[in-house]
Amino acid sequence: MGSLVFVLNGHIPYCKKSGVWPFGEEWVFEAIADTYIPLLDVITGLEEKGIAANLTISISPVLLEQLRDSYMISRFEEYLREKI
Repeated sequence: MGSLVFVLNGHIPYCKKSGVWPFGEEWVFEAIADTYIPLLDVITGLEEKGIAANLTISISPVLLEQLRDSYMISRFEEYLREKI
């Protein structure tokens, strides 16, 4: 029997301090709010139900740097406050 493999690859070019919309910092913030956080919520929900989430997620170094950067985290919080 064969198998099916989904590999999720995340990459966004370096956007820190490159303006906002449409391809500046908001590009990263939209991805965090609309993709990465919901994906983590689904994985957590599966885990709570005892379902193993067998998947591979690849995050590029450029994206990872932006996700952990204190400036970008602060700006993401501002982005969310504006959206709310």
